Amino acid sequence: MFDSINPRQTVAVTTRAETSVLGKTDERENILLLDWHMPVSINPQLYAIAVRNDHHTVEMIRSVGSFVVNFVPIEMKDKLLLCGQVSGRHVDKFKHAGLMKEDAEAIDGVRIKDALSYLECKVEKEIEAGDHFIFIGQVLLTYHNKDGKKMFHVAGDKFTTTVD
Repeated sequence: MFDSINPRQTVAVTTRAETSVLGKTDERENILLLDWHMPVSINPQLYAIAVRNDHHTVEMIRSVGSFVVNFVPIEMKDKLLLCGQVSGRHVDKFKHAGLMKEDAEAIDGVRIKDALSYLECKVEKEIEAGDHFIFIGQVLLTYHNKDGKKMFHVAGDKFTTTVD
């Protein structure tokens, strides 16, 4: 199936939530790369993301009821791939990957400072879909930060981008 639907635009979903590790609770921020996302309504503005059910991000989104979709430039590829090598439960992925962050404006969350654009979303609905959960978020803020070539996933660690 994936040969038929790829390449797909890669986004980085960011979250901030209280997380408990080994009995200690503190605030954590996380980054998850994913390709399964789409707008699902114009009025109201709704955006859906599909997250594998065993990802730490699922717990974080459920905990706070929000997430940010960061549309990332291809130049961030190597840094973003570092995020997939560690768990946000134990490692600060922003620090690990050398990515700058900033507070979201419409939700209690965080976004990638150098992303091309952002959607700050409040969860409206969650749907179980096999080995993934689909989170449908109401878009509370859309912000275009800068222009650039977007990142598209082909397969494995292979990515491509748009042409001029």
